[in-house]
Amino acid sequence: MSMEMHERLLEEISNGVTLRDATKKLGIVVGHIYSDASENPDLQRRYDLARQNIAESLLDEIIAIADNEILDPQRARNMIDARKYWSAKQHPKKFGDRIDVNHNVEYVNLKSVLEEAKKRNMLPNNFQSETIDVQPIDTTKQQLIVNTGSKPVDEEDLPDILS
Repeated sequence: MSMEMHERLLEEISNGVTLRDATKKLGIVVGHIYSDASENPDLQRRYDLARQNIAESLLDEIIAIADNEILDPQRARNMIDARKYWSAKQHPKKFGDRIDVNHNVEYVNLKSVLEEAKKRNMLPNNFQSETIDVQPIDTTKQQLIVNTGSKPVDEEDLPDILS
């Protein structure tokens, strides 16, 4: 098949015409397209790009259908579902419903981390950060005064009722 025919077909596909309708309109056998594309990676890439453009344009159609108040709701739902299904099948990574739970995990080389820590530990004291000795302060009594406005009562101040 000539490159001119491929160009015409790509233009039809890019305009939103399905491959089946475009080949019927241009009188092309679908098998020729697939065989030519398998032999020519650039042509295959261009067909893939044209089909991706269709999927993008279908999103616009979905919005237009959803906003159309004249259509029967069930018919509109079927039209939207068909477009979503086609887009998901053509480009599952972008339009598919599947959630990818695979993660790219970076492994940390613990040996190198430990070696770096040992090197830091070997540095002279003037290169290491200073250690500050701190004493915890019981702020419970001060916080009680601030929150409630009342002063805490010490056990010594309580009357000896039980004796």
